[in-house]
Parts: sequence; C-alpha cells; structure tokens
Amino acid sequence: VSFVPTAPLSWSTVHTATVSASGATVSNPTWSFTTDAAPVVLDALTIFGQALPQNPTWNDSPNVQVATRFSVNVAGDATGVRFYKGSNNTGAHTGYLWSATGDMLAQVEFVDETADGWQTALFTTPVNLQAGVEYRVGLHSTVGRYAVDLGTFATQTTYGPFTVPAQGSSYGYLRI
Repeated sequence: VSFVPTAPLSWSTVHTATVSASGATVSNPTWSFTTDAAPVVLDALTIFGQALPQNPTWNDSPNVQVATRFSVNVAGDATGVRFYKGSNNTGAHTGYLWSATGDMLAQVEFVDETADGWQTALFTTPVNLQAGVEYRVGLHSTVGRYAVDLGTFATQTTYGPFTVPAQGSSYGYLRI
C-alpha cells in the first residue's frame, strides 16, 4: 500500500492513516507517522552585504583571477556569485566556486550586466556547502579589472554565516 497525500502535509505533525478494503480483512490497518520539522531557511546572504568597495575598478593583468576564501558556520547551498563592477570594468566576467583543494565546484558566465554596481549570476545547480569547510569564490574579468578594498581581510571577518579568514583574499594568473 502506498500513501500519497493530495496536498503538502504540515511540518511537525502526527498523521494517522487507515487502510480498508471492501470485503477483506487488513491486518494492522492503521499506522501513524510524524512529519519532519520545518527546515531552517536563511535568506539569500552574501559575504559583503551591500557594502561598496573603496576602489571599484582596480587595474591588473587580464590573466588574473581574484577570489575570497570563506567558510560557513551552518550548512547550506551556494546558488550563485556576486561581484561589484566598476564603470571601467568592461568585458566578459566569469564567476567560480572552488574547494580549498582547488577543485572547481561551479562556474557561471555573467550576462545582462549593468554598467556598474553589484552583478549576480546563478549557478545551474546549487552547490552544497558544509559547515567549517573552506571554499573560494572568485571572478575572472577579461579586461583585468576588479573591485578592491585594501586591508579589508587583514583580520578575520564574519558576516552572517560567512567567515573570511585573516588574509582571506587570493589570486592566480592564468596561462594563456
């Protein structure tokens, strides 16, 4: 016997089901079960909130990828990447999420960008983040420009469930 509700069941509720069959005896026809508690849902959060960078368009080599190291204190899903775009940061942008060992977990191309301000691109599939595990979220700009706040990560920084360790920025130059 399968029990398929016609509407979603309430969280943390005891439900009782009874099976009957016309003209037949059903052994143990009644059973009860309790639905799970409602999951904890956090609003979409970012490491930087709505803060504006000191230097919205830092100039560097077009071969550079910049990243921020972070961990979360509660498991959840990374659904995309955000970056601050200064008005001189033209060209194509790609967002990345890596494990601490350098395995790429997700990649996304930014489309429909505005001339400046916060830009967001969503991953095709959310990436599960484990509490206490370090990750890197990064950006590649084909013109080598990115936003910088000098000294921001000199000490550990915590914003909501995110923690960026001291000296939490990283970068690498691509071989082209």
